[in-house]
Amino acid sequence: MDKHDETYEILMVKALDGMLLPEEEEVWEAHLARCPECRQEFESFARTRDVMDEFRVRMLSEREQRLQSKPMPTSNRLAVVLVVLGVLLMWGFSAWHVMVAPEVPWPLRLGHGLVLLGMTVGLLVVSRDRWRTLKTDPYAEVDR
Repeated sequence: MDKHDETYEILMVKALDGMLLPEEEEVWEAHLARCPECRQEFESFARTRDVMDEFRVRMLSEREQRLQSKPMPTSNRLAVVLVVLGVLLMWGFSAWHVMVAPEVPWPLRLGHGLVLLGMTVGLLVVSRDRWRTLKTDPYAEVDR
């Protein structure tokens, strides 16, 4: 395709994506009829796209099977609960200690409070997103 300008490269990409306009399709088909190099390259890209589509569908179905057949083991759930409880206890103790101790200057108290608030908000956001992904399939809209 070195002897061609960028127009044919754009047409090839659009053809591979199925996005050619009718007049572009006429130009592209006429070009393929007279250029065996482009026809061979186009067929090669089309085969690669087909293989990748098959692979994507297979990977999605394998993921779906894993998610349906293997819930999170109880030991993993217990570990997550224990870690969250430990973090919450450490945050609580740290906040209480810094906020109650009279020798801690107010800028340090404020900074510590903001860090704890930020970490708490982050934990809540991650937990909420994780909970949502457990309830929904992110690939439900993908054509299979």
